[in-house]
Amino acid sequence: MKHARPLPTMRSGLAVLFAAGLLLASGCSAGAPGPATVQAATTATVTEPGHVGQDRMEYQLVPGAPAEDTASRPDTAPIRLLGRGTSSRIVDRDGTVVRDGRSGASIYGLELNPSQNMALIYFGDAEYAIASVGTPDDASALPTIPPGLEDATGFTWHWLDDAHLLGEAHLPPADVAGRTASEIDALPPAAVLLYVYSVEDRHLASVETSDDLPRLFQIHATSGWNLTLLTLGEDAERSLGATIERTPRPAPPLPHH
Repeated sequence: MKHARPLPTMRSGLAVLFAAGLLLASGCSAGAPGPATVQAATTATVTEPGHVGQDRMEYQLVPGAPAEDTASRPDTAPIRLLGRGTSSRIVDRDGTVVRDGRSGASIYGLELNPSQNMALIYFGDAEYAIASVGTPDDASALPTIPPGLEDATGFTWHWLDDAHLLGEAHLPPADVAGRTASEIDALPPAAVLLYVYSVEDRHLASVETSDDLPRLFQIHATSGWNLTLLTLGEDAERSLGATIERTPRPAPPLPHH
C-alpha cells in the first residue's frame, strides 16, 4: 500500500526541471512535435510531458475495496532512496549511487511501479518525473497542474499499474475573503480533480467520480486501481474504499460521404 503525500500548494513558478510542464497546461495538441529534452541538472535530463488527448478508455471512481496493505511484503526493490532534499541520493542494490540529489535536483520521494522497472521520482512542489530504474538520470517530466486550471494545486502522482499513473489535485476554496492564511489552509477544497496518465502515449484523461462517493476527499493510499480515501469537509474524517473502473470509449461515428 502506497501512502499519498500531502498535496502541493499553489506555486508562483516552476523549477527549470519541470518548465516543460507548462506546455501541457497551455494545451499542446496531438499533432505537436515529438518530445524535446530539457537539461535539468549537471547529471540528469528530463523529457517534456506529452499532450492532453483522447484516451481510448473512460475512467470512473466508484465505491470498492480499499487499497491493500503491502507494508509487510519483502523489499526487493532494485533501487532505493537514501536521504531527502539536498542530501538525497538513489542507490542500487549494491549501494552504488545512480542519481545524486547533492549535485542535481533534490529528491524527496521514490516509488517503483509493480514490475519494479520504472521509477516515479518526486522533487517537491508538484514536480515529478518517471524514469527507467536502470537510467534514473534520464527522466520524463509529468504534468504539474491540471490542464487549463492555473488556480489548482499541483498534482500528486501514484502508480496504478506498470503503464498508468493517477494524479490528484484540488481546486482551492472559493470563500476566502477576510480569512487568514492559516484559516484558508484549514478549509476543504472546492473540488477534487483526478486524472489518469498513460505512460505509453503520454495522454492525460480525467476521472469522473461516482455520485455514490463523497464529493470531497483525499487519496490516502493506493494499491493497483484500488484506493483508500479520506473524506474532507466533514465533522469526523472517514476512511472508505474505492476503485477506478475502466470502460472502452465508444468509437467515433464514421463520416458520411
